[in-house]
Amino acid sequence: MTMTRSTNRPARGKASPFKGVTPAYADRWHADLYLPGEGCLRLGTFNSEVEAALAYDAAALQLLGPKTFLNTRDLKRITQPIIEGNTALIPTSNGTYFRVDIDDLPKVRQYYWSFRNGYLCGSIGRRKTQLHPLLMGPIPSTLVAVHLNGDPLDCRKENIILAPRSLHVGRRRKCLGATSKYKGVRKTVAGTWSTRLAGRLRAAETPCRRHTLPEEAGGYSVVALIVKKGCGEFE
Repeated sequence: MTMTRSTNRPARGKASPFKGVTPAYADRWHADLYLPGEGCLRLGTFNSEVEAALAYDAAALQLLGPKTFLNTRDLKRITQPIIEGNTALIPTSNGTYFRVDIDDLPKVRQYYWSFRNGYLCGSIGRRKTQLHPLLMGPIPSTLVAVHLNGDPLDCRKENIILAPRSLHVGRRRKCLGATSKYKGVRKTVAGTWSTRLAGRLRAAETPCRRHTLPEEAGGYSVVALIVKKGCGEFE
């Protein structure tokens, strides 16, 4: 039986952290199992959450197979952060972890997280969010969150800055099939090498064209440095 994403983990913000467990009367707990296409199966009422969770696991394993979510096997692995000093590692549905400051843990742990197309996306039921606005507040459309060490899973605040979106374009890797392996370097018709930087100096080139490729690659770094410092032109 094919399981959908929504059936693979318990819902956030419920009375019990266990999947299939809901409060009953007199401090007791119901255990219910949802069967795709058949509805909800009531498994009984139990004296504790743990007993109800065990009943859910036994029924889920028998009726849905070993790949379904089991409280005793999977709950901690996909929901509980790992504390490391002043930071915490948060699990994602992709099997990876991302790191946040311990101060940000209370608001981050409310969500289930996934890593998609370079972005960390969180969800509580139908409510969705991205990690950067959650940590840093609303981000203007002209700015983009940049990880200083290049690791998109290192989300400590000291590793994230807001940079102009136009400058962030220059952080992209060298395109495949280009004439040079170096970013920002291209071969001219005359056989020499020139340096260009996308963005504010889109049409600018280094003052002289050299035949030695490694030196010209260094020229790109100089251009990028000048732009980032706001100089704008060569002397």
